[in-house]
Amino acid sequence: DLTLPGIDGLEVCREIRQKYNIPIIISSARGDLSDKVVGLQIGADDYLPKPYDPKEMHARIMSLIRRTKRAENTNNENINSAFKIDERKHEITYQNKVLTLTPAEYEILEYLIQQHGY
Repeated sequence: DLTLPGIDGLEVCREIRQKYNIPIIISSARGDLSDKVVGLQIGADDYLPKPYDPKEMHARIMSLIRRTKRAENTNNENINSAFKIDERKHEITYQNKVLTLTPAEYEILEYLIQQHGY
């Protein structure tokens, strides 16, 4: 919601988008076209003005989850040509060589690769 006590909802959205790559849906009483455009430009994935039908909100959430999962699966399969993650086997290859990793090392490296922190 954009109307938050003591803080600007658009600024919250902007800060979240700068720090994290997570889905954001804005639901707000502000329903003007300019409000929607600004919300989407600063980083929201969707904008649904209030009042809304709960079925529509549910459909939008499910759609966003599907898109997010597809993008994550694509990223997990091949972050770049050097790294490949096989989540089923809990295995990471680097330049076509399987890395020998403890479970903790696997989790950390997988996270870093997914976040493009390598």
